[in-house]
Amino acid sequence: MKSLLLGIGVFIIILAAYFSLRNILDFSKVTTSLENNVGVSKDNFVFISLYISFINSMLEEFFFRGFAFLSLKRFTSRFFAYSISSLAFALYHVAMMVGWFSIGTFLLVIIGPIAGGVIFNFLNERNENVYSSWIVHMFANFAINTVGFILFGIL
Repeated sequence: MKSLLLGIGVFIIILAAYFSLRNILDFSKVTTSLENNVGVSKDNFVFISLYISFINSMLEEFFFRGFAFLSLKRFTSRFFAYSISSLAFALYHVAMMVGWFSIGTFLLVIIGPIAGGVIFNFLNERNENVYSSWIVHMFANFAINTVGFILFGIL
């Protein structure tokens, strides 16, 4: 229940950030980059967003938290496990965002996945499973995909 409430809170924060920044930051390159680089378009975005939200988020949680974080924590310090798994999670998402924003904006945007990785690690450590972080991760993806629906003109 706490993870569900946290997930809803994350959803609200991400959407509030988008609506607060959409007239300040240039989001125009996002859809063009998705279409040209990975084949995501208005026509297939609904399917892609469902896959990202439900399946890919679980795969990421099993890898970055269930494998990387918990394995690192077993063999290294807690700080190292938190740092490396969160940074790896963020870097995994960097490839998708290259070219979307100026370097300054990009550095600001990358803080989100690093913070998300730390939060997800904390949830896994506290609850000793990946399901709590998966719920929050899904809601973060719901929010990001909602922004995608707006940018593609679906909403």
